Amino acid sequence: MLNPEFGFLEGVVSEEFSMSHSRAGIVGYGVYIPRERIETAKIVKERERKRGKELEKVLEKVRHGLMLREKALAGHTEDTITIATEAAENAIRMAGISPEEIGSVTVGSESKPYAVGTIARHVASFVGVGENTFIADLEGACNSGMQGVGFIDAEIRSGRIRYGLAIGSDVAQARRGDPLEYSAGAGAGAFVPSKM
Repeated sequence: MLNPEFGFLEGVVSEEFSMSHSRAGIVGYGVYIPRERIETAKIVKERERKRGKELEKVLEKVRHGLMLREKALAGHTEDTITIATEAAENAIRMAGISPEEIGSVTVGSESKPYAVGTIARHVASFVGVGENTFIADLEGACNSGMQGVGFIDAEIRSGRIRYGLAIGSDVAQARRGDPLEYSAGAGAGAFVPSKM
């Protein structure tokens, strides 16, 4: 008989298994936003100067409609990996666990610094995650970091791991004149999901 609470057949999977692996939650989180900033008005004035009299309307829309004042920029020594590592260290510290307890690391990004090699591998190495760890980079506009939370949640619920590390990290990359040029910045967020 299908158990609606857990979504699988009773008797096929023991009740002890289903109860012990049915809950997962976030035990730590961390963020990192680079210090360097640029005022969005400077970008808008430069990119939209051909609009002439309409420029002030565009500036008002950006300031008051989109409520954008400035955006974070990655410094000369920062990229998606270093930004993700800072956020991960903050999340692990908040969780109060050893990095070696982490069984899975995912990093979601649309701005990989290298064509070959994963961001997750670098971050896992830099923060001290053990060698027997699943790692994966996920790509997708705006949602790949949260996809990683979902993947790790599934691994925790299955009993494969106790702790995971899911990170979303990006350094804005927009075409010249694209609205994302003045609305998307650089930063990272990291979560440590765990069995509850």
